[in-house]
Amino acid sequence: NGVVANFLKIKVKLLQKLSPKAYGNIFGTTDTEHVAALFFTHVGDDWDTELTIDQLKQAMIKTLQDILALIEECTKDNNEEPLNSSLNFCVTDSCHLLAIRFSSLDKFEPPSLYYSTKAGPTLNRKFPDHPDGKEAKNKSTQPTESHGKHVIVASEPNTYKSQDWHVVPPNSFVLVNKDLNVVIEKIKL
Repeated sequence: NGVVANFLKIKVKLLQKLSPKAYGNIFGTTDTEHVAALFFTHVGDDWDTELTIDQLKQAMIKTLQDILALIEECTKDNNEEPLNSSLNFCVTDSCHLLAIRFSSLDKFEPPSLYYSTKAGPTLNRKFPDHPDGKEAKNKSTQPTESHGKHVIVASEPNTYKSQDWHVVPPNSFVLVNKDLNVVIEKIKL
């Protein structure tokens, strides 16, 4: 979620940066879909190959750098003050997960982003809990401990147990590897 500043003004130049394959997969008009196409351009044309978490991170860094450069160029061309782009993205290849919480101007807080490695049993109806803390209608007897290792990324905590959720700091990556280990890292452009 979020917004790309001056998207309509930078759209044509953004489209020129896309690979033919990424361009061919745009079916809508949103800034999110276009930025996703730019990300996939930086991933490369073989979208079936498993990438490392570092390769996904580098593709996202290049995507952010391209977007910010296009916005800066547009701002200078039109003698405008820079506008803030607030961007939260989350991508996965089913083995790794990368999410960002980003604001292009330091004076603005990006949209909220949280992660949890404990909320899974509360959200899963096979386990005895309810996201709102109400008594579960499903009287499952599976113990919480039997729920597998997991990572959930969301704009807001999805359960009543606030202690199960961690806010992602502004301008940071959430990097999750195959073993579901979570690393929070500052975005350095």
